[in-house]
Amino acid sequence: MVVWRSWRVTLSSWRLGAAAGSVAPELVGTWTSRLTPGDAKRADSEHPGRVTIKVLADGTLAMYYPGANIATDCISEQYCEQSTIAGRGGKLTIGPTVHCADPAQYSFVIAGGKLKTKTVKDDCVGDRSVFFDGRTWRHQS
Repeated sequence: MVVWRSWRVTLSSWRLGAAAGSVAPELVGTWTSRLTPGDAKRADSEHPGRVTIKVLADGTLAMYYPGANIATDCISEQYCEQSTIAGRGGKLTIGPTVHCADPAQYSFVIAGGKLKTKTVKDDCVGDRSVFFDGRTWRHQS
């Protein structure tokens, strides 16, 4: 398992470009999904299971892997990766991750308490695409 802590420091300069209010209110909250064994391998995770994303109104994105304590702040949690998110009008921009240096574009639809995401443009096949390409998330809070 990769420990993500050292990467977070470098995200601050990218995040400064995200405008306040760049996250649609319906995206803000906690969402859960499941990683299959194949997904876990592609995401460089030791275990399949429940994954959680927390989307904050300020554009912060926390991606909690199986085994993470989601009650813990992402920066303090070994099995969490922090990035940035901007999303409105069915379009998402997800910032850099440990395995993906450049931002990526995804589409999204929210209906019936479910968030469905799909790749529009992502040149990286690492962790980010596992979390967001063809994934369905259930809203928790």
